[in-house]
Amino acid sequence: MFQKTNSARFLDFWLLGGASIVAWCICALAELLRADYSFIEVRMRQIAPTFLLLTLLVNYPHFMSSYRMAYSRGRNFYSKNWFVLFLIPILLFLLFFIAFTNLQNTDYESRFILLINKFSSFIGFGYRMGENVSVGLDLLGISAWIMFLSVGWHYSKQIFGCAMVYANYDSYPISSLQRRIIKFCVFGVAFYSFCYLSFHWRSFTLFGGVYNLMGISITELAPPKFLERLASVLVWAGIPSFLYFVVYVNYKKFQKWPSLNFLIPLLAFYVWWIPLFPQAEFYLMLVPFFHSLQYLAFSYRMEKKEVEKSSRPFFQFSIRTLGLLLVGFLVFEAIPGLLDSRLGDQLGISIFFTFAAMVFINIHHFFLDSILWRFTDSNTRSVLLSASDVRRRAFNASEE
Repeated sequence: MFQKTNSARFLDFWLLGGASIVAWCICALAELLRADYSFIEVRMRQIAPTFLLLTLLVNYPHFMSSYRMAYSRGRNFYSKNWFVLFLIPILLFLLFFIAFTNLQNTDYESRFILLINKFSSFIGFGYRMGENVSVGLDLLGISAWIMFLSVGWHYSKQIFGCAMVYANYDSYPISSLQRRIIKFCVFGVAFYSFCYLSFHWRSFTLFGGVYNLMGISITELAPPKFLERLASVLVWAGIPSFLYFVVYVNYKKFQKWPSLNFLIPLLAFYVWWIPLFPQAEFYLMLVPFFHSLQYLAFSYRMEKKEVEKSSRPFFQFSIRTLGLLLVGFLVFEAIPGLLDSRLGDQLGISIFFTFAAMVFINIHHFFLDSILWRFTDSNTRSVLLSASDVRRRAFNASEE
């Protein structure tokens, strides 16, 4: 993957977004017909269990891959990135510990809670602590909203990285202004997605028409209405900006069109987060799968560099793959599931540890990737931007 050969570029096209766009088209068409044809409804109902199974093979390994890469870089990397590698997980553990110890607490008169509610009211949000069953469940809900916000940001940065890597491979010049334009586009989409989720959660049938995630009740964020309108303006302003300042300007100056592999992750991101109409199965089940698949294309490249140094590369690659699958299953399901089965009755909530593990890893994964995939990092540049000297100079010049 990520090579100059036609076969590798063809594979990259599908991994970076092509397959997800085809899947969206199928889901969108099925959504129009499912009410009239029972056999289509049956197939649509099979999407959730199918992709829950695929989560074991794709989604979990994509998370575990980031942990393996981050915590295997050595002491210098640790000291440079101590905040992300150590302080962030400590703070997250503290948040869930406080939630755990307050699962039965219904006292909402503390100064801290009153301050949160006062601040929420001041910025125009309708969110209030005290609308849930307990303080602990409210804290779990807050952690879920933090996760939703970080996931959109994380997806945006990954899409931007995909585009920049292929700009390098294609010797497609990207100036600092054009980089900002592309970031404006993808971050605008992420902001829109977060607002859309905040306002239209109930439209997704997989949530059962109520605000809950994995059976955990979550208090509505209820942001001010103007944010959704602002988000829509930003999204639609980004499209002509990209077409003019990137596509048109580069063609006028260099007589060069962007390649499909440069465009496909950007197009896929718009399809993922801005459906023409809400399509629950694709948005909730397929988007995380295709994001993880896209990510594994990058992590494969990183792993490939290390595995090729071994005298038994195929054995090494197999062991690492099996390790990611096993560890992913353990930390997402087996260990938290075992704790829930032993302590659930005492806690009055049957899924605390499974929920906490999922939210913890999603949030921390966002921070890990912020330090793993920097183009200024020598390891990242040597692996993902390994092209000819001419191509490397073109990419460096575009960053000036």
